[in-house]
Amino acid sequence: MDFKDGQPIIENCLLIRESLSDKGHVLNINASPDIIVQRYPLSDPLRRLTETYNVDISENKIQARTMYVYVRFKNISTIPLENFYIHVYRNHLGLINNPKEWNKYRLATIDGKPSRISRLEANAIGASKAFLFGDSKEGIYPNCLIAVATYEENPDFSYIDSYQKYIIFMYQKNVAARNVCEIITNTTYTEQKLYFRTSGSKESVYYFIAEVSKNTTPGVIYGLKCTDPLFSEYMSYDPNGKGTLVVKTVLSGNREYEVTLWAEIPKGGKVDVTVKMLIEAVGNGLMDYAVDIRDLLKDKDACSKAAVVTLGDCRVKIDRTKA
Repeated sequence: MDFKDGQPIIENCLLIRESLSDKGHVLNINASPDIIVQRYPLSDPLRRLTETYNVDISENKIQARTMYVYVRFKNISTIPLENFYIHVYRNHLGLINNPKEWNKYRLATIDGKPSRISRLEANAIGASKAFLFGDSKEGIYPNCLIAVATYEENPDFSYIDSYQKYIIFMYQKNVAARNVCEIITNTTYTEQKLYFRTSGSKESVYYFIAEVSKNTTPGVIYGLKCTDPLFSEYMSYDPNGKGTLVVKTVLSGNREYEVTLWAEIPKGGKVDVTVKMLIEAVGNGLMDYAVDIRDLLKDKDACSKAAVVTLGDCRVKIDRTKA
């Protein structure tokens, strides 16, 4: 067991899972079952979240009301952990709001603080207090919630100043992420703004990939557009054809960008689309984390082979059948 300042290293001891099968392996799929959104507060979060440890009980949609976010975690070491904090941060596509600015986007419990855990026995499951998530502050748009366990009440993430450091951080056992978004609209045309910030100082090649699910209504037109740099690509969904839209572009480092996902939906129709943001690994020192871009796509012919790293994704569901 490794220690630092007399305490077990929390990155090695506390697990916030990225999937139900995650036992501490390297994952980054933004679907953590341990970040749990509820419509109503739980009367006994520890009992409820322990009993359902092998089940994902989170709601996936943000409603026009205050929602309650819980984080569950497990001590996978052989000794108790004491006096640590659970934090929850809200980010957009790519999860790359400048980390040193994360405190501007943190959620808080009813007392305005992170959730303090006084003690967690070896091999025990724990649960945070409820973090408040209100649409009046956070807005109804694609969100990714990031849960982090630290010994610090106010951790400083400013050291994460490169993609390499960011990827390493997100692969830690004590960090997990979950995309949480279902948008319901009754308009024919709708769009969602996706905000992110690039890292480093050099230009890099990025990919934006929009993939629709089979739940999408045939004839839905959807696209990705940006004004700076200028691009606009769109396609009409045909269940018998390709359903993947790929945009490749060059972006400057250390700059904020805004990409818009839009859709035109037939009356009574719906669209279910996932947007992924990737960076080409060549020249960025990210080859150790790279995969073939085609391995990430349902439509294998939608893109040529490239070594890429996924920076983040978000899922947007627009359903006019419920309007």
